[in-house]
Amino acid sequence: QKLDLGENNFEGSLPTTLGLLTKLEHFEVGTNFITNTIPTQFGNLIKLTKLDLSLTEMTGPLPASVGNMNSLEHLDLGGWDTEFTGEIPTSMGNLSNLLTLRLGYNQFQGNIPAQLGSLTALISLDLKQNILDGSLPTSLGLLSNLEYFSIYSNIISGTIPSQIWSGVPNLQKLDLGENNFEGSLPTTLGLLTKLEHFEVGTNFITNTIPTQFGNLIKLTKLDLSLTEMTGPLPASVGNMNSLEHLDLGGWDTEFTGEIPTSMGNLSNLLTLRLGYNQFQGNIPAQLGSLTALISLDLKQNILDGSLPTSLGLLSNLEYFSIYSNIISGTIPSQIWS
Repeated sequence: QKLDLGENNFEGSLPTTLGLLTKLEHFEVGTNFITNTIPTQFGNLIKLTKLDLSLTEMTGPLPASVGNMNSLEHLDLGGWDTEFTGEIPTSMGNLSNLLTLRLGYNQFQGNIPAQLGSLTALISLDLKQNILDGSLPTSLGLLSNLEYFSIYSNIISGTIPSQIWSGVPNLQKLDLGENNFEGSLPTTLGLLTKLEHFEVGTNFITNTIPTQFGNLIKLTKLDLSLTEMTGPLPASVGNMNSLEHLDLGGWDTEFTGEIPTSMGNLSNLLTLRLGYNQFQGNIPAQLGSLTALISLDLKQNILDGSLPTSLGLLSNLEYFSIYSNIISGTIPSQIWS
């Protein structure tokens, strides 16, 4: 019923005779030098609840028979050395008991199957660092129990569908970074009131930050860097008072307007990166309230006026840059003590 061969030095292929173990519930062989593909005969393991082939050197496409293992709760095929290829089988939509699906760090390609929307028990869906393309299927909005979703570093394109986010109210981590998304951020992302971590940097996202992002009061990390976003920041950004890391920097971002004084409410902020934008006006004195701040990057904007002496309250500050702005006046002596 349980077979654990993990973290050894096994090599070669998985024997097809493992498919005879029809009472097997738990099979781990991760962290070995296993090569080649998953045997088709694994489809006979209909009582299997956990299959871990992570951190092996396995390759090739997944057999469609993986969809027969409908007792599976945890499927882990991820890892730096695994190189599974081909499309994600649509038959995976049959795995109705699946809680965690980890396919990251492979060479999967093609579309994300719409059939994954049938996995309504799913809590964690990790597809990062593959070669997946096409658009994000709206059927993912049926995954009402989902807490973690990453497609970081693929080539997913099109707009970010607005329909998905009202259906995944339990989402805590969402990583859409390093893809080819374009268009605006949907306002429905503001419905994700349990969200703690959101990354969408290194995409072709345009337009402004939706005002509704002010509802994300549990968010600790927001990364919109290296996008093509523009416009002023909404004052509601100051409502996200759990934020620890806010990154809006990058060569193509062109946020404009003044830095909102409401940013002074972000009392948990550790890093604030607003460099390489078009922010103008004074540096708000209210930034002196961010006493947890370690890094403050305002370089390459159009900020003017004098340096506020309130920055002297940032006793934890380790990095501060206002390189290439038009700050004037004297350098205040009060800050540095």
